[in-house]
Parts: sequence; structure tokens; C-alpha cells
Amino acid sequence: MKVDLYTKTILTGIFACLCLIVLRDVPLENPAEAQNRPQAATPVIITGCTNGVGGPIGSIPVWIKGRD
Repeated sequence: MKVDLYTKTILTGIFACLCLIVLRDVPLENPAEAQNRPQAATPVIITGCTNGVGGPIGSIPVWIKGRD
């Protein structure tokens, strides 16, 4: 018995739907976890945002107070 294109299409669709049903509860990434102890916000002092001649730079250098 020769399987026609219609039957192959229907079976492929059923297979795709079954895969979606099985994989919908699989997490794609790990959930974020909170730390056990609360921490205060870290104060940040921005030391500059230009390259010295007035042009923008790719990143802003920062200094974290209390950490050397």
C-alpha cells in the first residue's frame, strides 16, 4: 500500500502537535533564584561618560564605593 502526500502531511502535523504538547512544560532557561540574605543596594559613582574630547565612549567606567 502506497502512502500518499495527504497522509504524510496529516501524520507530520499530528507528530508536531504531540511534540509541542510534550515540550511545553520543559523550561528553556533556569529561573532566577533570590539570595538567602537581603543585601542593601550598592552605591555607584559614575566617573565619566566621554572619551576626554567630548565624544561618547563604549562603556561608562564606574567605581563601586567600599570595594577596592
